[in-house]
Amino acid sequence: DDIKLIERLRGRDAKIISLINKTDITAVSLMISLKTAFGEDTANIRTVFEKIAARGDCCTISGLAITGGDIIKAGIPSGKLVGEMLARCLEAVLREPELNKKEKLMEIILSKNGF
Repeated sequence: DDIKLIERLRGRDAKIISLINKTDITAVSLMISLKTAFGEDTANIRTVFEKIAARGDCCTISGLAITGGDIIKAGIPSGKLVGEMLARCLEAVLREPELNKKEKLMEIILSKNGF
């Protein structure tokens, strides 16, 4: 389950990262604003959200430093495998954010022991 993986990897930021993963950063910002407009205390959640946004954390496949096109250009056939590789790259980046560099992710994908 996404939430359990992210909670294990990121602690208290996990729920926000998971929400961003399931929607997008703009939607989460709007949700926080809406809760605030209805009188809910959102100071803590807004602080965590702003920290995640400021760090530029990769929370979604679209935030990865590589695309399906990069994987295909590297010789992996187009299809389901490309999507699986992107999902695995996201898992790796959630564990270790510093891996979100094109060279590092491509090295992992192309290595014998990759995924």
